[in-house]
Amino acid sequence: MSDLLIPLTSEEASYDQTVQLEGVNYVLRLNWNSTYSYWAMSIYNEQGEPLLLGVRLIIGVELLVRYRLSNLPPGSLLVVDFTDNLLRLGRETLDGDARLMYRESL
Repeated sequence: MSDLLIPLTSEEASYDQTVQLEGVNYVLRLNWNSTYSYWAMSIYNEQGEPLLLGVRLIIGVELLVRYRLSNLPPGSLLVVDFTDNLLRLGRETLDGDARLMYRESL
C-alpha cells in the first residue's frame, strides 16, 4: 500500500485534472463555491460519465468512505494539511498548504 500526492492548484476556481489511480484513469473536477467558500470535487470516468458529484473537500476527512461504489477508486482520498495550521480550506490553499492524497487499497 502506498500514498500518492495529487497535485492541485488554486489558480483556477474550476478545472479538470486527469489522474491515474491503481491503473485506472479518472477525471477530478475541482470547483470553488464562492457563495459558501469551499472546494468541491467531482469524479468522472474517462468517458466523462459522472461517478461522484460535488463532494466537499474537508481537511482530514476520508472523502470516499460514504460512497463505496464499484466504479470509484478502491482506495482512500483525503485532504492533508501540511502546515498543521489550517482549520478549513481556503480559495488559495490547494497548491501548497493542503494537498489531496490517495492511499491505495490493500
